[in-house]
Amino acid sequence: MAKFELKDPLSWLGEKKEDTVLEKTEIETDKINIVYTQPRQNLGGREFDELLNSIKTHGLLEPIVVKENGNGNYNLICGERRLAACRQLGLKTIKANIRNDIKEEDIFIIQIIENLQRKELEPVELAKAYKKLLDKNQTIRDIARLVGKSKSHISDMLALLSVEDDLQGKITKKNVRKAIEVSRIDEANIKEEIIKDFDELHIKDIQNKKNSSLSNDNIISLTNQFNEEHLSKISVLFLKKMTTVNLKIPSGLKAEKIIKQIIKIKED
Repeated sequence: MAKFELKDPLSWLGEKKEDTVLEKTEIETDKINIVYTQPRQNLGGREFDELLNSIKTHGLLEPIVVKENGNGNYNLICGERRLAACRQLGLKTIKANIRNDIKEEDIFIIQIIENLQRKELEPVELAKAYKKLLDKNQTIRDIARLVGKSKSHISDMLALLSVEDDLQGKITKKNVRKAIEVSRIDEANIKEEIIKDFDELHIKDIQNKKNSSLSNDNIISLTNQFNEEHLSKISVLFLKKMTTVNLKIPSGLKAEKIIKQIIKIKED
């Protein structure tokens, strides 16, 4: 899949077919239908007001993208905010690129990519957009490539959808890191306590509460889990708390990861 630049949500599709594209055609605004579900829920706000002023002063600089629907009208692919702004300003026509080469199954992905470029998207909106891309058979790696973000960013945002609705309603750009920490907590009682005091807590407070819930029971559980599957034994000595655990250690990185996890529990 080609890497696209953020300025063009369609470029990931590759080269367009020139015989099916008509550049910068003037189309009557009342002949354009919005038939596809748009990821953005709110078209207002400061950014929309700035768009209105820009169009009023300089005209529409970037054409919208439409596709003919077969009855003399057009279905909108990209540019819902631009179309709404032109209609609000009372403009009867709008610059548009007709892209009849775009497949129906690609339109929703294009719209999500376009909306992900907007700074106004809140974290949960962002997470829901990523989830919709997953539902369209895009992998986390694919999504990261599409939006120019890291795979860990995509995973962190998707994790927000696993927290309770009460917390989702509190998540903003300023506290999103705290919410991601909460999403990593498995213990329901600890999570409930943190959500109750979410606004007052700092990230370190949440991490401390999560770590305090980990006990020797966690180590015993991890130990038993791996002892059932593997044969060789070693002893791990935790000097800080003088605790010895007998483990049957598997080979490879999985063993290293579990040892580090157990050591972290003890040191915390």
